[in-house]
Amino acid sequence: MPPKKAPAAPVEKDIVPRGIYKNQGLWRTRIFERDGEIYVGHFESKEEAARAYDKACLKHRGVKWANDFGLNYEVRDYEADIEMFKDMTMEEVVLSLRKQGKLALAPEVVKATKFK
Repeated sequence: MPPKKAPAAPVEKDIVPRGIYKNQGLWRTRIFERDGEIYVGHFESKEEAARAYDKACLKHRGVKWANDFGLNYEVRDYEADIEMFKDMTMEEVVLSLRKQGKLALAPEVVKATKFK
């Protein structure tokens, strides 16, 4: 009787951070709301997109929400951003994050987003 083969090691799946997905080779970030979504931007790396999501959530939902439900990274990583966001509107935060992304604002997204 041939020896039994060892079971294959489990394959680690590529974990996709909260609030992002891959779209046409770029990572798209958005926040869902009851009445639609807030498009945050497209980014070249998964980390950039995840951090943009975290920053937008911190402004939109607050630190208490982030502590209760979690972000992709630690809240303490964003202390400087939280302080800066105090003097900004949600729209200003989203627009500044979009400028950091790959596409300032894709034309097909204008119709689907809250901040045009």
